[in-house]
Amino acid sequence: MYQSEGTEDEPLPDSLPFLKKKSFRRCLLASTTGSEELKLQHSVLMKDLKLGRRIDKGKCLIFIASSVDEKTKYALKVFPYSNDSKNICSYFKNEIQFKDLKHKNVINLLGFSDKVSMILNGKMAQASYIVMEYAPYSDMYRALTEFDIFQNDEILVRTFFHQLIEGLEYLHLNDVYHLDIKLENLLIGDDFNLKIADFDNSAFKKQGKIRSRGTKFYRAPEMVTNRCKNFSKADIYSVGIVLFILRSGGYYPHTEEDPYEGIDLYGLLCKNPEDFWKAQFALQSRSSKFYSRSFRSLVTAMMDPDPEKRPFINDIKQSLWYNDKIYSKEELLTVMKSKYSNL
Repeated sequence: MYQSEGTEDEPLPDSLPFLKKKSFRRCLLASTTGSEELKLQHSVLMKDLKLGRRIDKGKCLIFIASSVDEKTKYALKVFPYSNDSKNICSYFKNEIQFKDLKHKNVINLLGFSDKVSMILNGKMAQASYIVMEYAPYSDMYRALTEFDIFQNDEILVRTFFHQLIEGLEYLHLNDVYHLDIKLENLLIGDDFNLKIADFDNSAFKKQGKIRSRGTKFYRAPEMVTNRCKNFSKADIYSVGIVLFILRSGGYYPHTEEDPYEGIDLYGLLCKNPEDFWKAQFALQSRSSKFYSRSFRSLVTAMMDPDPEKRPFINDIKQSLWYNDKIYSKEELLTVMKSKYSNL
């Protein structure tokens, strides 16, 4: 049986089932000096960059950076040392295992170092860092909560879902399993390509165990109970959650613990999917036509409580809903530029 170390990345969201906006903190980094740079071919290193504001908060620090001539932007992910600056962060060591992944729907790692001296919160400290391609349109969480890009646009949902499936298929073909698929880990690049990011809890098939129990309300039930044997099917469940959230405009399909407004949505999903969807229509005050039968069928299959009954990626790609209309590259550019016109 696969073992989990039992950590959890995210606290319980304070508003369910609807997503809330997040605030972004400003840069906490004052100055840097680098040492012991570990190079990739044609790598980008921190000593060659100008650092800007902080763009994310969490267990790591992420900053916008730019080339000296300011023509190219990057994302710099900093991992402070643990135990009073004595030990390299385990998240960094795990994430750089996936440095060779190259796909248009996977974030590109451009350079890294395991040890650098920098000023963090006014004190000199040791840290590691990764330089990644910059995604100027942030993540799917912000796209949904701040820009509401998917409102009344099922074709756009399906278009990005195609990109997510293509990226996930590439990972799985390379025996890589993300194990923390969620809106915040799905970035939008400057070409409006979805980018799967944040591999600090990911695993290779050969590793045999997982580092984390994932993120609440996105993770598969076997992740909750530390009984995850099939990594690929755990990813499929999380992708099903993401698909539901995008199509619904921000609703989680179910909670993990307490019923929502007296309704045990997860229990309904397990025992009677038809009643689950009836409850969703009622809770969201929507017509039964909003979620097509083909959409309901696909999402229900992806979120099956039994991982062995969930579809393989090839099954998803052959499903009726998946094979409906998507935007061409040119159409996507037009649609997305209009939605981000005020950015």
